Amino acid sequence: MIQNANYSGRNDILNVMATGTASGQVVSIMDGAENTPIKNLTIDFGPYQSGSGDPNIDNIRKIHGINNLALFQASSKNILGGLALAKRIKAAVPEAVIDETNKTISFKSNDTVTSIVGSGLFKPNTQYTFILKYSTTGSVGLNLKISFTDSTDQSFSATEVGVVETKAFVSSKNRSILNFRKYNSSGTTTLYYEECGIFEGNHTVDYFEPYVGNYYPIIFPSEAGDGGTVYGGILSTNSNGEWILTVTHHSCELNADNIIASNFGSNETCYGSNFELPIDAVPSLTSGGSAGAFTTIGSRNYGTYYQTLNRATSILNTHSEYDSIDVVSGSGKSVFLYIRSSDNLSLESFLEKIAGVQIYYKLATPQSFVLTAPQVKTLLGTNTFLVNWHRDCFNQNLVHYKDINTILKSLEERISALENA
Repeated sequence: MIQNANYSGRNDILNVMATGTASGQVVSIMDGAENTPIKNLTIDFGPYQSGSGDPNIDNIRKIHGINNLALFQASSKNILGGLALAKRIKAAVPEAVIDETNKTISFKSNDTVTSIVGSGLFKPNTQYTFILKYSTTGSVGLNLKISFTDSTDQSFSATEVGVVETKAFVSSKNRSILNFRKYNSSGTTTLYYEECGIFEGNHTVDYFEPYVGNYYPIIFPSEAGDGGTVYGGILSTNSNGEWILTVTHHSCELNADNIIASNFGSNETCYGSNFELPIDAVPSLTSGGSAGAFTTIGSRNYGTYYQTLNRATSILNTHSEYDSIDVVSGSGKSVFLYIRSSDNLSLESFLEKIAGVQIYYKLATPQSFVLTAPQVKTLLGTNTFLVNWHRDCFNQNLVHYKDINTILKSLEERISALENA
């Protein structure tokens, strides 16, 4: 039996063994040292794109930045419940009232589609059970709903007004959840949040397990972008409890205020457009119809933060009126685009077509901000970390300290195997 972990000064080896790594959109660790700060966590993220179908000038699929992230840490089958769920509802419905003495949250809602938790929590094409203890006043309808990616919804309803009950609401099979959101009802919903939770699979009320976990809301500072909206970057935390936001990408929209267009065509109609980026881009652009720093957001390829903007990658060239769009010159904030059209497109039509098109680009110098957020520590048992956002927009990389007992057990098993060899 190994009695201690001091191997004649070989603690350098032990220190390597004492850390574990995990990466992915949803990260789980099973050997973490309880109540120990994680060594490092980084979350790489980008924007998300709304709409569907191939992006083109008649189907501009807007790219959205984000102004916050919520990191969920669960060590139970209940992946979201308790006070963490109540805080998520409070974030979506600011007028909601949390009563931590009686463990309740009461709220009304309206028809505004505001997500309580988005698709980052839910696996695609997976069934979930929402076990809720609640009561309602004024209406049997709960102020909650599931929205699916196929544009359908699933509402929650009480059996009777004014009665406290617990019910399991099971999502539809083989459909991907877009979000769990607030929903308009004429009455007030009260949830007894310690007896509420979300579980993977189809279950009954008897399956309920209290939520064990933490919820880390992280709000981006307003100076990080337009009101705190960031289109790409890295969020990281370390064992000292510091959270650092590094902004690497930005976006701007072409509009009448930042476009100056002129016709310089000959056999074709050609328009040039000058516009100013709000933050310097990288690398500096060179003339010749190609640039490495820019991509149209409408044709963004997830996983590729930037690409050459030329004939092959333009949002505009997918429309028959346009042959190509190129960045032909510029550096820093000043950029010049031109569009060739086989049709005799008027200047007015050109401005109308190009308005609203977004340019997504890498910053010349990343911008860093120190954030105030709670320190992340390992819980007892299996820890599952996920980010409340679209799954295709982020990736996590986690380095954690292992439970020393796990390390010793592994060494004992190796020694035993050698002795029996």
